[in-house]
Amino acid sequence: MTAITALRAINDRLNASLRQVVEELTDEQLLYRAPAIDERSLEEVAFHAYESLLEFAATVEGKPWPAAPVVPDTAAGIISQLNEMSLMVDEILMALPESALEQEVTLLWGQQIKGLDAIADGLEHGLIHVGTIKGIRAIGGFPTPPETY
Repeated sequence: MTAITALRAINDRLNASLRQVVEELTDEQLLYRAPAIDERSLEEVAFHAYESLLEFAATVEGKPWPAAPVVPDTAAGIISQLNEMSLMVDEILMALPESALEQEVTLLWGQQIKGLDAIADGLEHGLIHVGTIKGIRAIGGFPTPPETY
């Protein structure tokens, strides 16, 4: 298995996990905030989880950070946008030569890091936010669905 194949598999897992923790929420519940965990709403945290990964992947691809898309205001819109962002990351990964993962890149704030580490960090960051969303849901009284994987 190549590193890119593994990164794509983790990207798929991130997308499935994010969809699972937001898909049964109402539009009103998506606006819920639990400042003890995160100042952002559930929808903002979900969106941020993928936005960071997409930005890191674009950097490794050698392109500027994409403009931040507008956060949809419905559960269906959030899920659609998460799927689209996941597909964008997957397309970047499919087009990357393995050698790009060994190249040093400079992130927006000046940190230099290898391409593999940047993308892996973006995936890890996204998965951490899946847990954040579960915590916010619990505080709000919106239990998470049982894990299906």
